[in-house]
Amino acid sequence: MSKPQASKNISATPVMRPYQALMLYFSILCFSVSWLFGLHVFVSPNYLFFSLLITAGVSLLLPFAFSSLSTNCFEQLPPWLIAPALLSAVMLPWPYRTGPLLLTAGLILLLPAIRKLRLHYLGRACLVSGMILMAQAAFFRFHDFLFTGNHDASWLAKPLAVILNFLGTDVAASNGIVFVKTISGIEPFRITWEALATLPFSFFICGATVFMIMFCEKKRLFRTLVKFFTLTALCFIFRYILIILAYIYVFTFILSESNISGIFIFWTPLFVAVSLIPVPLLLTVFFRQHWEQQHVVSSKYGFIRLLIPLLAVAVFTFVFCLGFNDPGYVKPGRILFDSAHSKWEPFDRPYDTTWYGHDSGYNYSAIYSFLKKTYDVTDSKGELTDDLLAQNDILILKIPTRSFSESEQQAVLKFVNNGGGLFLLGEHTNVFGSSVYINPIAKMFGMSFEYNCVFDIETKFEQMYRRPLIIPHPVIANLPDFLFEVSSSIKPESIFVEPIIRASGLKTIDIDYSSRNFYPQVNDNVDMRFGTFLQAAARRYGKGRVVAFADSTCYSNFSAFQQGKPEFLLGTLSWLNRKNSFVTPLGRTFAILACVAGLFLIFTVLVFNKPKTNFLVSITVWIGFAVVLALFTANRLNFLLNPVTTPRELPPMLAFEREHCDYDLPDEGFIKKYYRSFGIFHQWVLRVDYFPRTFATLDESIAKSKCLVLIRPFKKFSASEIKQIDDYVKNGGKLLVIDDSVNKKSSSNQLLGNFGISFDFKAPIAKGKIMTVMGRQILCDITNTMPVTGGTPLLYSVKGAPLATFNKHGKGMVVAVSLASLFSDTGMGFTQSNIPKDDLVMVYALEFALIKGLMANDIETRMKKITLPQINP
Repeated sequence: MSKPQASKNISATPVMRPYQALMLYFSILCFSVSWLFGLHVFVSPNYLFFSLLITAGVSLLLPFAFSSLSTNCFEQLPPWLIAPALLSAVMLPWPYRTGPLLLTAGLILLLPAIRKLRLHYLGRACLVSGMILMAQAAFFRFHDFLFTGNHDASWLAKPLAVILNFLGTDVAASNGIVFVKTISGIEPFRITWEALATLPFSFFICGATVFMIMFCEKKRLFRTLVKFFTLTALCFIFRYILIILAYIYVFTFILSESNISGIFIFWTPLFVAVSLIPVPLLLTVFFRQHWEQQHVVSSKYGFIRLLIPLLAVAVFTFVFCLGFNDPGYVKPGRILFDSAHSKWEPFDRPYDTTWYGHDSGYNYSAIYSFLKKTYDVTDSKGELTDDLLAQNDILILKIPTRSFSESEQQAVLKFVNNGGGLFLLGEHTNVFGSSVYINPIAKMFGMSFEYNCVFDIETKFEQMYRRPLIIPHPVIANLPDFLFEVSSSIKPESIFVEPIIRASGLKTIDIDYSSRNFYPQVNDNVDMRFGTFLQAAARRYGKGRVVAFADSTCYSNFSAFQQGKPEFLLGTLSWLNRKNSFVTPLGRTFAILACVAGLFLIFTVLVFNKPKTNFLVSITVWIGFAVVLALFTANRLNFLLNPVTTPRELPPMLAFEREHCDYDLPDEGFIKKYYRSFGIFHQWVLRVDYFPRTFATLDESIAKSKCLVLIRPFKKFSASEIKQIDDYVKNGGKLLVIDDSVNKKSSSNQLLGNFGISFDFKAPIAKGKIMTVMGRQILCDITNTMPVTGGTPLLYSVKGAPLATFNKHGKGMVVAVSLASLFSDTGMGFTQSNIPKDDLVMVYALEFALIKGLMANDIETRMKKITLPQINP
């Protein structure tokens, strides 16, 4: 067989008409803005709009699919490409899998057997759409890397001011802010990358670049890309200027008497999408590039084809090395708390049954007690020296209220460089001067705490963080939903800073020096920064590691054991309690070499040769699969090689299960219905030196606790779940079921029947003031309760009806209590800051006796000896 002869381009004539180019640009725009709805970029995802925009984008590409430009471009695609494309879609989470799914659909629709149905036009559109979406998805994290710590486009302020002045507005620029004079005063517009819509701009450039690589003549490709980038950037800047002019008119002359801020127009996806409509129109008018179909048959085509697996291996190596986290070597686990430099959040007084009020909540004594049972913990009240630090593995610096000396800073630097772990706990707005004092140390490791407050764009004070599904940092690999208490942001000042918590959909307000605690008024304004911010960051330095966290309040007694808080603390300390190995620098070297090799191969394929479009589809599928496989592999290895470990077994934990139960806790946000919340009951477990944990599933609750707490269970238990709980109790576990007559869908009896106990929901007990405890009368408000039958009674109503009973089962114990309303936040005083009177003290005493007796297997004795503790505020 003779070798194919090299041929020249056989078609270089314009084939795309203006209306087709317009629809192409609108298609790319639909894909670009769809991510604002599909991801939590600024506001919560809206998958309906995301799906509609993707559908619109594919539909708008159909005129291209029917044009002569796409003729024979996607012929002879190997059917086996469907497998890697489909596997990529399966391994990726939603909505990142949209691109591979469209690629898979396109490949299927272009199969010879399907072509008879004349669906190959739709297949062409799906293929191009999938390639565009995959390129955009790959660029998303790179965009975050560029702009997470650099939100301001200050250098644009003066040019924009000149343009606005030319257009007739009264404008001045200073420090990256454009000050616009209006009828109602001066409006400061901070020029940020987010306000300039750099994310959809980047996506738009990505989409157009994919199309140009496929259909632009080789010798004009670079010039075309530069011209397109420049014109598109000018269009986006022009769009920003129009928004400012519109804002001046609408929010000055129409809403001048209101307190509404127009900042929302920059982060509301629908407003952003509508404001970008002129971009395709302007590009169609001013960008006169003719898309061309290339037919190139090269004698080197067979050689280039062999580069595909090499390119895929290079990409896999590069992505894997970036995503893999060195497990290092585990250290003994000696922790040093520095209390000499901080008067805030002390831990010198135990959190017990006698101390109540505001100061008891804003205190680290509970977390200190927990860590002392798990690690070897000491407290330093003197200067940090080389000798002192050398005797420890982890140093915790929390909210300093005085400065560190130069010698102390150098001692900390040396400690980390030699393999120590450093945990920096900061707080919002430089309160108490904490950021001023801690930043000299933080900056040695390439990060700093900023003087601001971070809020959720939609819910303001209730910022709920959910860990990413793609390569979460080992610190948060097991993190459930995490509620912040209002943090500052962390600015990365080195490319070696690793994001731990990089949260989107946030806005920041700068420090207010007129306030005693520097806390600003929480109002939206047009000089706010918004978008994605770091709230926890890591750094490997020498043989050691550093973690910075910007919300110290999370570990106050009232918050420390809410959902996610202990998981983050244990994950942080476990990661810090490891010394770096050679893997990290070796991995970085491999990543650089792989990147260089990959770029060389891409340069070889795209510059020295112009392969057919179907060849580019193959490259896209395999590179995409290599990236996804690398992410999947690194993610699994990170999870397996970086388990959360502690030197000693965790102390006895009470698991508050949520899968089958119907109640609220403050770890989900502010309490709105106190009769549904059990936040105080949950927190008071700490006062008897036990530790509560919140788990979303029954499996996790049983696996990680000594006591299972079910409050107002309503979801039916399966036979296997009942057997699971039965085995748990037989083997020494404790089961506490708390219910009341309010729970109309209770599933308590379905479970308790296995232990010879049940609630009598048909005989509710009226309100009362007197409750008898083992023959003694005490004052308590009881309501919505009912008799408990079976077992050994512990509590009675005034008329002698059992309100709580227990049964021993194997090595464990089961307790059923019908006092859910009494133990709700309504019955326990609404807030943890109370200084309780005798009636509340007795309710607290009941909980303390219940928990201590259940955990110590002497509940009957504890309830007999119940007494009112002496309150000592």
